[in-house]
Amino acid sequence: MRIIYKGPRVITFSSIIKYNFFPLNNILNEFIKEGENFIGCPLEIEFAVNINKNKKSEFCLLQVKPMSIDSMSYNMNILKNKKSDNSFCYSNQVLGDGISKEIKHILYINPDTFRREKTKLIADKIDEFNQNLGEKNPYLLIGPGRWGSSDPWLGIPVTWEQITNAKSIVEIGIDTLNPDPSFGSHFFQNLTSLRIGYFTINRNKYKTSIDWKWLKKQEHIYKSKYVNVVKLTTPVIIKIDGINGSGIILKTDQKKQEVMDENESSGI
Repeated sequence: MRIIYKGPRVITFSSIIKYNFFPLNNILNEFIKEGENFIGCPLEIEFAVNINKNKKSEFCLLQVKPMSIDSMSYNMNILKNKKSDNSFCYSNQVLGDGISKEIKHILYINPDTFRREKTKLIADKIDEFNQNLGEKNPYLLIGPGRWGSSDPWLGIPVTWEQITNAKSIVEIGIDTLNPDPSFGSHFFQNLTSLRIGYFTINRNKYKTSIDWKWLKKQEHIYKSKYVNVVKLTTPVIIKIDGINGSGIILKTDQKKQEVMDENESSGI
């Protein structure tokens, strides 16, 4: 066959779908229908197909992943209060969507005392607190570099099992460690399917985008050179605009939270 058109070439399996040479449409429709009934939400399928001329062709299911789809029911400028007294953390590089009001614990790595050669030790300590806090105490996780990095010199080398109870994660760049944002690529499917917010703050903004002074004044149930755990009297409020990729974390007392809840229910 002679190709007379210039430009890049794209290989697809459109002819298989169009002419039904292999019943791929029927197979995929069946998997999607049964999979959504079983999981209870839209899903993503990874598959491979071996098409043979002289013997039966094969369909191989490689992976099935839940695909969480959610969005805010109203429009708002998510960062309009970023400089207010209520703002604890804000970023315009955020993954996720929606509002969370359940987090009353903050596990953070002190950037002033952080040492890159101690990341393995830090990961083990985080694992310990992740188990101690348990599912009933979801927490906000804050630390420098890439979370889940396979290179311990680029961030905290935690595995997903070591931070399973973290319901929002903040990745900060600091003077001694400022890799390109990972945007949660190490655990991307877990983040999306479990609706976990992922904030990224670069080196030039980590001192001003997070209210460290307020954080260090809160009640600490554990305090050390590297790992610290805070217990709040009222939960922080996390708001993420998934369309614009911006997010903010608000600190509240009980009275302010009741007023904010009333305003939101009124559409203010």
